[in-house]
Amino acid sequence: MSDNPKISIILPVYNAQRYLRACLKGIINQTFKDIEIICVNDGSTDGSGAILEEFAADDKRIKIVAQKNQGAAIARNIGISRARGEYLSFLDADDIAKPRLIEKLYNQALATDADVVLCGSVLIESVSASELVYTYCPPKVDLLPKKIFSYKDIPDSIFQVISPTAWDKLFRKNFILKNDLFFQNLPSCNDVAFMYLAALKAKRISYTDEILYSYRYMTESSISSRRGELAENILKAMQNIKNELIKDDIFYEVEKSFYNRAVHTFKYELSHVIRTKKYKKVLKEFRKFLPPEFKNDLPKKESFFLKTAKVLRIKWFDL
Repeated sequence: MSDNPKISIILPVYNAQRYLRACLKGIINQTFKDIEIICVNDGSTDGSGAILEEFAADDKRIKIVAQKNQGAAIARNIGISRARGEYLSFLDADDIAKPRLIEKLYNQALATDADVVLCGSVLIESVSASELVYTYCPPKVDLLPKKIFSYKDIPDSIFQVISPTAWDKLFRKNFILKNDLFFQNLPSCNDVAFMYLAALKAKRISYTDEILYSYRYMTESSISSRRGELAENILKAMQNIKNELIKDDIFYEVEKSFYNRAVHTFKYELSHVIRTKKYKKVLKEFRKFLPPEFKNDLPKKESFFLKTAKVLRIKWFDL
């Protein structure tokens, strides 16, 4: 590895020992070798720290940063501050990167001079000890007019084309720093504002429709397993986006797409509190956030649960 690697991979780690070895093997075995791997141990209390030390002893590209538990957002922001690469990749410690993830995204970034590059992913859900469900999530290329684009090309669908996740993307570091983009300090949805603001500020976005990343859904170490406790965080993320876009004087260009995304995302969050005492409170807050013409699009309790709750995972990136 050179003194100034091309890519900085930033990996927050918190109590992920069950999946961490597979994750790290996927990273160190990338076909693109000029990388640094910044592992931020976010106060893990299991064996994650020992696994990181074991891998770091064998691969000098791995740098370990230890901190008390402050959450994935702070861990990622620390990774940004330490990164020396020209491009940034944000991965999760319970996921698996395909061997050519970095190579494909980096080559696409160079070929298109893109600030942000997207790829396809697959969601893996453990239904039981012996059964897995796979859901393929390619980029929404059918909504794109061309291979290189910005929000100006698709103002009515930019929030539908871009998924609210960082792990299936590559970012030009100078673009991130110039626009002061950092992860919002929330216990969930901390990448939503980061990702959508990056999409709205990027002059050039490109993609490969190859499936290059496997995301584990609802593992015990993932935020997705605690969604019901944290449902209100999506409001804070969406309000953050709205405030920034109003400040940049572009909100009303993308208002339709923004509120369509908000309705869909609120439905997703509501699915995790639908049979709890929290449901009415969360639904009330969501309705307050939306303009009048969108309020009827939020679900009634019974019909929503019966008709859509079971498929919301599959339609995660849909309108």
